[in-house]
Amino acid sequence: MKNSKYNRIVSFIAFVIGIALSILSVVFSFAGFVLSLYICGTIGVFILVAHVIYDLICNQNQKPFDYISSGFEFLVSIIACAFMIANITDNKIQTIILSLSAAVYGGLLTLIGVAWTIKKADKDRKEDEIKKERPVFSYNMLKKEPNIDDAIPKFCFSDTFEKNEYKCDVFVEIENSNRSAFEMKRVFHDNNWVELEGNRVVLPNAKCILNFRFTDFPQKIFLEVEDLLKNKHYYQIKVLFLNVKCSSGKIFHTVREINEIEETEMNKIIKSH
Repeated sequence: MKNSKYNRIVSFIAFVIGIALSILSVVFSFAGFVLSLYICGTIGVFILVAHVIYDLICNQNQKPFDYISSGFEFLVSIIACAFMIANITDNKIQTIILSLSAAVYGGLLTLIGVAWTIKKADKDRKEDEIKKERPVFSYNMLKKEPNIDDAIPKFCFSDTFEKNEYKCDVFVEIENSNRSAFEMKRVFHDNNWVELEGNRVVLPNAKCILNFRFTDFPQKIFLEVEDLLKNKHYYQIKVLFLNVKCSSGKIFHTVREINEIEETEMNKIIKSH
């Protein structure tokens, strides 16, 4: 985060200096200060062109404003370059510089097109990977507390160091699809996030018993899941009371609904009274 903020500050400074020098070179052109025109213009055009190339190739998180500013920088650099070429008195040198400038800007436009195509392809590839690894699973309600001695494929439960004062015990069988594995990280209940232990990773086509406890706020129970790309996904869990007691004496609950939810929406529910 700090590096990103630092890079944006440096980028903004380069943008301001490049634009200021380019505009200043145009002013010097009208004032007849030829030497100042070429010094400011050359530095300004170099900074702007370098900044445009950096943004297109190195900046992986460009926003619409970044594209607008890059286009503006490109246009200003062309204007500054045109004023420098117009002030060359020797026609032969002027023709040579004009040809070189046209070749440079033509190559730059080609580079911009190639860079944009590569970035778009890379972005599309990453989006496809995210979609491919997105957890898709279902659940099976349980009518009674599962017996650990039975043949249960996997068992995932809340932190063993968690206080044993909660009144309700929740059991549900999570059944993964054949798409991708995922890891159940934490469960939120009673206004706290609790780490999960045991067999947290659910492989494709596998099943896992999820167990956690709670006392209050049954409408504020959430599950945090992490896919293979380390992207986090959140689910709201709605429990069902079956009027049965567990072997521990706690009230048995199963799950009647699991719905994926955006993190922002989840935080709103958590903060609500």
